[in-house]
Amino acid sequence: FKDTAFLNELQFIVNNPTVNLVGKAAGMVELMQPLESTVLPKFVTFLAKKKRLQALQPVVEEYMSTLYETQNIMPVRVKSAQPLTEEQKEAIKEKMKAKLGASDIKLVCQIEPTLIAGLTVEYGFVDPEQLGTPTSGEDMSMKTYLEKAALDQGVVATAGI
Repeated sequence: FKDTAFLNELQFIVNNPTVNLVGKAAGMVELMQPLESTVLPKFVTFLAKKKRLQALQPVVEEYMSTLYETQNIMPVRVKSAQPLTEEQKEAIKEKMKAKLGASDIKLVCQIEPTLIAGLTVEYGFVDPEQLGTPTSGEDMSMKTYLEKAALDQGVVATAGI
């Protein structure tokens, strides 16, 4: 979670000593709205009733890891100089599905103005949830193109803004 407002509110709910575990579960579910799932709110309440609410995060992390593995979902991080259009995102997803043999792609887009133009694609993460340590990638940025062109001319240069 990178949303500090969400984290602050969640911390307030979880650390409130005047609210019992079932009340904390209800507060957490309310904070996570809107949810597509009808099962998750019931599961959070179940954990609270069994005094296992503190186990929610590791349970969700294990579930997501197992889900990615069984459904062959691969995370891909794309860094671009400008925001990508929906058409560009779909094109990247389709090409990465074919390249990786995945049934679906979890596409995480980030803006990186230092690329000047173009994009970088990272995949094959050691930690697919935190997107830590990609094992493969493609650098199709203008920055890299300019640096390689300069090196071909015998000049060491660093392109950037």
